[in-house]
Amino acid sequence: MSDAVALVWRAHDDVDACARALGEAVAQDLRAALEGGATGTLALSGGSTPRPFLEHLTTQDLDWSRVEIYLVDERWCDHGDARSNHGMIGRALSGGGAREARLMPLWRPGHTLAEGGALAAAEVARVAPLDVLVLGMGEDGHTASWIPGAEGLDVALDDAIAAVVPVVPTDGREPRLTMSRSVVTGAKSRYLHLTGAAKRRVLEQAITPGPWEELPIRAALSGAPLHVYWSPGVAR
Repeated sequence: MSDAVALVWRAHDDVDACARALGEAVAQDLRAALEGGATGTLALSGGSTPRPFLEHLTTQDLDWSRVEIYLVDERWCDHGDARSNHGMIGRALSGGGAREARLMPLWRPGHTLAEGGALAAAEVARVAPLDVLVLGMGEDGHTASWIPGAEGLDVALDDAIAAVVPVVPTDGREPRLTMSRSVVTGAKSRYLHLTGAAKRRVLEQAITPGPWEELPIRAALSGAPLHVYWSPGVAR
């Protein structure tokens, strides 16, 4: 189980209010990072939940040309695939200032999954600890691509692995690359974006002691405080 649980809840009445508040908070952290360094680093998650947040984020006024955006995880598929996190995030950020940021890929054409993981791990090691990281969570308790039962989950949750590692779900879904636990818990500012009552119940269950492998979000609960931005509605 996690050795510490430091959650800061930010409940909002609806999906848009939650997304707007999260966009403002992340932008504030990035401004602080840019004041103290040449670049600011931001790790983002995929899925349907973050789309409204990303749309608000791209309207924020900051020097996006100095921001590097990393993917918390990615399916091993072409960026044009409808399930690609890179493709979704790139499209969502294309309508505002954030289009000037550098979006770092995980999928690498012409490389194997293991080769792509090694290349991404070297890039993340260069900038770690990340300035800002935004996680999501599935109703099965997974975050990043820490999927219950997946091949490689034990490696992803190993604190000795400060990297991006391959994981392969056992249900036939495509292989993935994911940031390891040490990268996720080591970020300076950390957010968890949730919508809907079902996911809130899962997180409340995860706060109680239990195996990481059962509800992998538990493995993300230590480190810098995790700011939970939640609304009862569900993003579409």
